[in-house]
Amino acid sequence: MDINGRVWSEVTWNLVFTVIVIGFGSGFQHGYNTGVLNEIQNVTTTWIRNCEEPSSSIWENREVCDYTWMETTFIWAQIVSTFCLGGMMGGLAVGIMSNNCGRKYSLLFNNVFVLGGGALMFFSQWQQSYGMLIGGRFLIGIAAGIAAGITPMYLSEISPRSARGAIGTVYQLAITATILLSQILGLKSVMGTDELWPFLLAVTIIPGCVQLLSLPFCPDSPKHLYLDNDDSTRAKEALQWLRCRDNVSEDLQEYADEKDRETGLDETGQISTSDLLTKRKWRRPLIIAVMLMLAQQMSGINAIIFYSTDVFINAGLTQDTAQYATLGMGLANVLVTILSIAIVERFGRKTLLLAGLSGMLMCTAGLLMCLKLNQNADVDEQPSMVASLSVVMVVGFVAFFAIGPGPIPWFFVSELFTQRARPAANAVAVGVNWAANFLISWSFQPLSAWLGSNVFVMFAVLQVIFIVYIWRFVPETKDRTVLEILALFQ
Repeated sequence: MDINGRVWSEVTWNLVFTVIVIGFGSGFQHGYNTGVLNEIQNVTTTWIRNCEEPSSSIWENREVCDYTWMETTFIWAQIVSTFCLGGMMGGLAVGIMSNNCGRKYSLLFNNVFVLGGGALMFFSQWQQSYGMLIGGRFLIGIAAGIAAGITPMYLSEISPRSARGAIGTVYQLAITATILLSQILGLKSVMGTDELWPFLLAVTIIPGCVQLLSLPFCPDSPKHLYLDNDDSTRAKEALQWLRCRDNVSEDLQEYADEKDRETGLDETGQISTSDLLTKRKWRRPLIIAVMLMLAQQMSGINAIIFYSTDVFINAGLTQDTAQYATLGMGLANVLVTILSIAIVERFGRKTLLLAGLSGMLMCTAGLLMCLKLNQNADVDEQPSMVASLSVVMVVGFVAFFAIGPGPIPWFFVSELFTQRARPAANAVAVGVNWAANFLISWSFQPLSAWLGSNVFVMFAVLQVIFIVYIWRFVPETKDRTVLEILALFQ
């Protein structure tokens, strides 16, 4: 049986149901709220300029403000970047929540932030308070941060070894699919209008409610039950439900081997963040996890997603054409992520990471060239070929990101660590991921205004650094157990 046949033979309908509920229910908050503001920037900034002066109480009478362009831009940057700040705080809470509540109940509780954040964003226009919009984005960011840490870990722990990479990629697929959904719904012809944008932001509540109703029917992580809770009975029941068969001895034996390994290393309690930083055996895997998260965010993808419409306009496209080019970018992101699910177990993690970053580097160079040519052209001779080529470069950039650097870091962290170290490692890695996300979303517009198209030179340099690091230091983890992977670092 070939690799793909072996992967899909392990996938059952119960596992598919659980993966959809976990992956798409949680990934929606991350992806949808990453892309939703891009299409409604104009209508929202117009509303901010005419918003009322904030006060100590949202119920007091307030005077209408007339913000300058610079003040409005600063407020808009706060609205965009506060989502990432919340994500960073949520990511740092992953270890505590997953250890004390388990994977399943952590995600259930996480929907409290979803409902609260969605409500604040929905009522912000009614209350004429951009502060409520910032607060709602912050709460949704916390939910996305928690989901980004726990969901890939949960998916990894319920997956058969042969399908671990494919199932781990589902979280990134959920992100890309919901970014595309937000771009479609954000069109002026759909919900991107002065009257409907609060409803557009409140759509994020729907998957939260769906997950609250469906996740109770799914089992908790059998690996967490066996290794953390020492409950082999419930772990066996969870595995039997997920695998749709009574004989799950192979999975249980793998858990037992890992437990013996942890006992032999005197790992009787949860590994803390300080342990990861101070103990030599964990330092190298942690550095790899952090570098992969930095490669995902600092390579420039969120600058492209957050400000893709502006990038296309600067390359010579009209406002309407730029919006549809952004949709094409989102569609490419989804389709190539699906391709990644199909090939990650065949070609491996390291190969796809290197191929993706190398392709992104070529597209960054091409986009930089297009922007330079457009800047040097006369206003009356907008080069249509250059504008079209810029679209190709951006779509290509996103496609290469989706083949490896996008999906792989989320589940690669879980592959590098034992059960007791995994929550702390995910907390650190996801916290770094969101911190980098915050830095890029907050600084890209000022840097772009200062450096112009040269801002992409910075991303090209970073991409080269990450390519060299991955080629030199990152191991291949395809079809290996945690113990086999750990042996590579000895």
